[in-house]
Formats: sequence, C-alpha cells, structure tokens
Amino acid sequence: MVLDHLRRFPVSVALKSVAKLLAGILVAYGLIWMALNFSQPAELDEAPTMELLLPPAGLGVEDVARGALEPFTVDKMETHDGYRLIIPENRATGLYIKTFDLPEGAPEQQLAVHVSSGQYLKGVELNGTPLYAGPSFGSWIGVTEFAPVGFLLPEDLLREGENEIGLIVDGGNPVLVHLTTIGPAEPILRSVHWSDVFNIFLAAASAFALFFVALLFFVVTWPEEDRGWSRIAAVSLISWSICNIVGLGVPPNLPLKAALTLDFVCQFAMMFTFIAFVLARISTPRRLQMAVWGLGALACVIVAIAGSQGLYYLAHYGYPAEMYFKPLMAAGLLFTLLVADLRQPGRFGPVEMGAIAAALTALAIDGHKDIFDQALPFNDRLYTHAYHQPWFGLIFALGLCALLATQASRARRIAVNHTAILQERLTEREAQLAEVFGREKETARQRALIEERQRLMRDMHDGIGGQLVSLIVQSRADELTPPEISHSLSGVLEELHLIVDSLDTAEDTLPFALGAFRHRLEPQLRAAGIALEWDVAPIVQHLDFGPEKTLQILRVLQQACSNAVQHSGAKTLTIRLQETGPAEAPQVALSVIDDGQGMDPAASQGKGMASMRQRCDKIGAAFTLNSAPGQGTQIAIGFPINAPIAGEITPAE
Repeated sequence: MVLDHLRRFPVSVALKSVAKLLAGILVAYGLIWMALNFSQPAELDEAPTMELLLPPAGLGVEDVARGALEPFTVDKMETHDGYRLIIPENRATGLYIKTFDLPEGAPEQQLAVHVSSGQYLKGVELNGTPLYAGPSFGSWIGVTEFAPVGFLLPEDLLREGENEIGLIVDGGNPVLVHLTTIGPAEPILRSVHWSDVFNIFLAAASAFALFFVALLFFVVTWPEEDRGWSRIAAVSLISWSICNIVGLGVPPNLPLKAALTLDFVCQFAMMFTFIAFVLARISTPRRLQMAVWGLGALACVIVAIAGSQGLYYLAHYGYPAEMYFKPLMAAGLLFTLLVADLRQPGRFGPVEMGAIAAALTALAIDGHKDIFDQALPFNDRLYTHAYHQPWFGLIFALGLCALLATQASRARRIAVNHTAILQERLTEREAQLAEVFGREKETARQRALIEERQRLMRDMHDGIGGQLVSLIVQSRADELTPPEISHSLSGVLEELHLIVDSLDTAEDTLPFALGAFRHRLEPQLRAAGIALEWDVAPIVQHLDFGPEKTLQILRVLQQACSNAVQHSGAKTLTIRLQETGPAEAPQVALSVIDDGQGMDPAASQGKGMASMRQRCDKIGAAFTLNSAPGQGTQIAIGFPINAPIAGEITPAE
C-alpha cells in the first residue's frame, strides 16, 4: 500500500526528497570520516599478535614480581582495533608488553606512544618505570574513557637498542587491549588533540548549543498548529544536552553503578524524545505520540531497576538494548522522514531534513560499532572508539536553529507580503473613497448653487424685480426725477453685480472670493461717498471652506454691506478677516464695521438681519450684532476652521 502510494508521486518530487535525506547522511559520514582521520596517526601498528602477562587470580600486576606473571599470546581481533583474551578465571589487572628498538644516538624527534582507546587502561610503564596511572574501568570518566590517549616518552628513560612499553589494563573476563603505536610525538599528540576537540570540546559546545536553542523554541510565540511539535523539539534538545553533560562526567565521582544507570537512562530518554519529535513534526496521531512517551518512560524505569539490581543486569540488558535500538531507531525514522516528505512535498527544508538525517546517521554508526566492530562502515581502517552522538548534537541544534530562522523568515515574508497587499488594497480603497467623495462634494456644490440660484431668483423677483416695478410705476407717474431714476437703477445694477459675483466666486477659497467681492464693492461705496478699509490677515489667505459655506459667507457679507450703504449714512466701512481662538481649536472672525448712525439692537429688525442669522446658523457660525444710536454698527460672524456644515460630505465620512 505504501509503495502504491509512493508510485503516484512525480519523479522530480521523489528525487528531491531522497536527495535531501542522502545529503544529510553523506554529510554525517563525511564529518565522522574527517574526525577519525584527524584523531588517529597515519600509520597504526596492527601487529598480528601481542604478549599479555597476567598475575594470579585476585592479585594485581603491582603485587607480583615480573617473573611470576603468566604470559599469554593474544591474536588481533578481526576488523577491530584491539586484542581480546578470554581467560578461565577473573584477574584484577593485566600487563601488555610491547617492545621497540631505538637506533644508536639520540633520536631526532621526541617519541610518544599512542593508544587507540583509553578504555580499560589503568597505567603506562616505560622500561619498568611508571609514566602514567589513571582511573580504572571501575571509575566513571565519561566519554573520554573511549577516546584515544597519548603519552610522551621521556628521553632519559629511553635506552639504545630494545625498549619496552608496558600497558596496565583492567582484568576481567575477557581482557581487552587496544592498538598501540610508537612514533614521533608531534603527529601523535596532534591526533590526540583533535580527538579531544571532537570528543570533549565539541561535545561541551553541543550541550550549550542544544540548551540555548531549546530556550529559543520555548520563548518563541508559535502558531497554534506548530506549538505541539516545537515544545517537543525543545524537550528533545534538552534531553540531548543532558546526555552530553552526563557523558562528560557531570556529576563527578559517582559510583560506577550509579554513573552507568544515569547514562543509560539519559540515553533512552534522548532517543525516545527524538522519536516523539519526529512523529510530532510529521503530525502523527496524538495517541501514537503518547505511546512513544509511555514506552520511553517504561524503558527508563526498566534501566533504573536493572541498575538497582547490580552491574550484571545493567551490563547484560541495558547496554545491548541501547546498542541494538539506536540503529533500528535511526533506520525507522529515516524512512519515516522520507515518506512524510513524499506525502507532503516541501514539508521539510533541506537544512532541517539534513540536520535530522545527520543526527540519526551518527546514532546509527554509534550502534553499528557496538554491534559489529569498531570500524567505520565501508572503511575498516578508521576505528570509531568514542561515540559521535555528543558532538553531532551541535549539528542537530544548528539544524533546528536554521529551522527557527526559516520559520521566522517565512513569517516575516508572509507579513511583508500581506502588508503590501493590504497597503495596495488600502490605496485602492482610498482612491475609490476619494473618487466617491469628489462626486459627493461636486453634487453638494451643485446642489448648494442650485438652491442658492433658486433663492436668488426669488430674491431678484421679490427684491430687484420689486424695485424695478416700483421705479417703472413711479417714473410713469412722474414721481421721480431723471437723476433719481438713474441713481436707483445704479443701485439695482450694483446689487445684481454682487449677486452674480457671489455665485461666480463661491468655488474659490474664501480670500479669493472676498477679493472678487471687494472689486465689485469699491465702486458702489465710492458712488455712495463711503471709504473702504480692507483688513484680511495673511494667516487666512488660503482658507477653503467649500462652496456652500463660502457662498453663505458672501451672502451675509453682501447683506451687511447693502444695509450699511442703504441705511447707515456711514463715511467709512471696514471689512476685517482674522484668525481667533486657541491653536488647538482655531476660528475665523469676519467683521463688517461702519461709523454710521447706528441703531438699537433691541428694536425690531428687518428681513435682512433675519436672513443673515439664518445663513450663519446653517453653516454653524456665530452671528453677533453690536450697535447703538450714533455709534455705528458692527456685524461679526465667527466659525471653526475645520467644522463641517450641516449636511456637508467630508472624506472621513
């Protein structure tokens, strides 16, 4: 069924998924190959046999004279970097003897001895003189126990001709001794240094990086659909980090049983959290994820119980379970990743897929060396003593950090794209609103002009028309002299000019409309013997109140000036426009002031005053009349600069 499902995918999609997976596997293999090349000398002494001296049962090498040690000849193990001797009874320690010849004269370079693994190594002797005494297998020393070690050979202890290197190893059944190479100190110590880089420094850096990336996963605000697997990823990272810390010998000085139990518990916890992360990443059912958590907890409990029962159960059940489970788990998860990426192409990015595949490959190689031999797969000349899992945690952390950066970059790109789309739609909407507002404004302007024209037609019919009819009647009755008729007709004509100008300039800004009004007003005032004082503040030169408000202001101004000319008997007429009020709520005040005979504001007022008040109410302006007999008249209107009139359409609407 799975194969039928996979056959439906295009070849290009399948090739991309396989390429991403293989790239991670090849990167892992290449990095391990590089680390092993750096961590061992170019030439290894793989003698077919070696001599091992064992003391009587229950005694150590140091407790017995050299002649009392029992010699054994041990053959090298196939595809393995050591010699194993199975003896019928337990021995505390054994002495591995290696001889080498020193040419006559002082050697050109200082010599050193390289041991391919420090496992089981308890001490080193040169010509019977102790050089090094280290911890035995009974003391937990973390991942460094499996790493290569090197020792300088003091020149004063060397002798011409045959020399003897003695390696004291832990006894037991069986006894294991690793390859030993003697040569120039510089390349040997360099290889040991690189071994420390990969097995100690990078393992420690990996623990820090894993913990740091886990914190990033916890603090990042994830979408609801990614929250589950991101939390499990953080737990997996922390589990791997703890595994590295324990492998480095923290906490120190633990008894062997406690140290091994802690290590196995951490290993199983790391593997099952890794499985849970991959399953959560591919969105498997929650029941399956909970089953994995349950199995992991059960495995940790079983290991803890085995450790409490003693080293025998721990070594015979915990260690085999771990070494077989790692490669099986790695193979299963690699296949799961491939199927998930095929079912949903592009689900895993190249960096994420490569990092997970590389980490799984390192786990598989660690299990392979424990099950079959200690040589790198497909290369039996490179021996994999130390575990590569600790420093490959750095690859896993960097891969998930890259995933985090990719998710953030993708989210930012989506946000930027959405912002651009919203901005484009907003611009289109603003343009549509501006167009609608323009049409509404034009409609309002046309409506205001039509209404004003209709009103003016009524005023002209009732006012100017009435005046003309009265002049006709009076002239036919010879009640007016020709100069009086001429004067009356001139007044009617000027009023008609003012009416026409108020309509023509209603679409201009208020100062422009006032300028046109002044042009028509000045001749009329001169004819009436009235001087004009014009005071328009520069700050209001560009005020634009819209056609209806401008039209109403001009009509109020026209009515006020007409009243002054006809009834005031003034010598001077002042028109003033200025800004008043606070800066946060500015207002405009328009005043018409004459020095005529004035009037009593409380007395009954004619239709002109009532008309001006109605027009001010319509545009939201305040109308003020200040006058007294013999003291002239001041008519003022004030209104906010930004206040719309009743029924006016604004962009905000």
